[in-house]
Amino acid sequence: MELWYAAARKWTEILQMPEFEIRVQLVPGKPLIFDNWRMLHGRTAFTGNRRVCGGYIGMDDFMARWRMFNGGGEGKGMGG
Repeated sequence: MELWYAAARKWTEILQMPEFEIRVQLVPGKPLIFDNWRMLHGRTAFTGNRRVCGGYIGMDDFMARWRMFNGGGEGKGMGG
């Protein structure tokens, strides 16, 4: 258990390093798009009203649509 807790503390330390943090101030009408598989994300404290709308698309659906608009077929484009 000691090794696990030491690793958890180190992971927390890494996650809190400023050089790995991106802060974005959202404004109405401005979308924020990111790869949910590649980044951890969260929100800081906030006072006032907050309305967050989210949408999700699976990687298979994304890749199928990307291929459709970028030459179609297997073996072309990103990762295919």
